[in-house]
Amino acid sequence: MAGGGVTFEEAMSGVAGATSAVSALAVLVGGGWAYSKFFREQPFDPRCNLGLQAEVLNVGGNDFLKIEVTATAVGKGRLTLVKDDAEPLVMVHSVTELECDGRSDWDSLDADQVVAIFEQDDTIEAGETAVAEVLLKLRARPTTTLAYRVRVLLPAKWGRRAPCSWETSKTVPVILLPGPSGQGVPS
Repeated sequence: MAGGGVTFEEAMSGVAGATSAVSALAVLVGGGWAYSKFFREQPFDPRCNLGLQAEVLNVGGNDFLKIEVTATAVGKGRLTLVKDDAEPLVMVHSVTELECDGRSDWDSLDADQVVAIFEQDDTIEAGETAVAEVLLKLRARPTTTLAYRVRVLLPAKWGRRAPCSWETSKTVPVILLPGPSGQGVPS
């Protein structure tokens, strides 16, 4: 061909090369997406959103602690609750004035009361939320009790992997109302 033009075969060769380059780029982008979606995010690994609500109620002069625990299996994996050695628990500890002085780690203290939760549930399916409600009658407390520390421990396992656990805690204040003699009366 005169004038230095490109032949049909040469043009097709260039198109084939560009097609190969685009295909290779698509494979790299798709591989990167698959890596981030299934390995980096690990959607099949057990993950849990653990929620805790608690309040102190006084009924007929007796203190009760109303506790609601929610556990939601996040991702695509099912949580199997471990009930052999360490079962799902709610632990309650009364916090006095002495323990409030500079202490930030109340979790190391022994619990006053321990209650098992999720006794009816063996598994929590992906996307499912399990709810445990506890109404706990509190023992007579010393007048220096300022709050109750509620701690929840949820041990679980996934497939043949080692067990894992989730934990959350909340401090529930005891509200003191003015009494007839001017001293605080627990609510």
